[in-house]
Amino acid sequence: MSPAFPWAVEIHDPDGVTVGRVMETLDLELHQRVAKNEMPPDQEQFKRLATSYHNNRKELRGFLMEGMLRVDFLGERTEFGGLVQDEKLLGDRMNMMQYPNAFSLVCEPRMHEVAPVGVL
Repeated sequence: MSPAFPWAVEIHDPDGVTVGRVMETLDLELHQRVAKNEMPPDQEQFKRLATSYHNNRKELRGFLMEGMLRVDFLGERTEFGGLVQDEKLLGDRMNMMQYPNAFSLVCEPRMHEVAPVGVL
């Protein structure tokens, strides 16, 4: 889970969940398109999501590519900062304070600037 987005990412592996599996699953989940029911109902939250979308895409011939992705919910906090147990977030989202195998995704502000279009 993350305070940045409203869904949980479930990771299952009968042989045991590894760090590699966690990172791979997060990458796959965050690069899916945002479903209509995942769009924030609040206008301010939607504006932040739209700004993030524009900042995270390169323009090509006047068209923004890929569409809005789940990773856009992270805004400028796109650097992986680890996983922590966050009992408050778990309690708020799952109505359970004790959930030993659930973690919150920590994302830090991006360390590099996004280059303007056409500049490498």
